[in-house]
Amino acid sequence: MAHQGCESFADLQMDSGVATCCGQCESCAREVFDQAKAAHGVVAAIHPPESVAKIVK
Repeated sequence: MAHQGCESFADLQMDSGVATCCGQCESCAREVFDQAKAAHGVVAAIHPPESVAKIVK
């Protein structure tokens, strides 16, 4: 990750668990990721709540 952020949507998924379960939020999450990346070059890493982190592992 560059500058403590995510360079790819896959990085964001690994860091936060977003769009890794049912997929309902994937299109929205990708859109927000793409907008943030276009504006800033990287997207800040987001650490999920402990309960989500346990599910993703």
